[in-house]
Amino acid sequence: ILSRTEPSNVIVTYMGIYLVPMSLIPALFVWTMPSGTDWLWLVFIAGVATIGQLGITYAYATTEATVVLPFDYARLPFAAAIAYLAFGEVPDRWTWLGALVIAGSAVYIARREAQRAKVKVAATAAVTR
Repeated sequence: ILSRTEPSNVIVTYMGIYLVPMSLIPALFVWTMPSGTDWLWLVFIAGVATIGQLGITYAYATTEATVVLPFDYARLPFAAAIAYLAFGEVPDRWTWLGALVIAGSAVYIARREAQRAKVKVAATAAVTR
């Protein structure tokens, strides 16, 4: 909804302004100072994440959510594959069940809202005739 009134870079900036302080609070309990190499990786990850967030925000601003959602939720299997290959993490069945519930709910809501929008457009067109 915010993308109707704000450009993508403003939305991503808002996200950083709100999430950094909120993430700082729990991080303080387990914080250890990163090494020089770790800082380079953190800067790289921050850059890639920012570009990704700009892209997904722009996509939501320019097209219907039903078009964007399959690509957005493709992150889950890619993240699981990378976690498996890089760290040997194996998601359990509850992880997959939770992911299925979240993705299914989002797809259902997006489709329902798209159908409602079509009905609203049709009703508006009928009134203007």
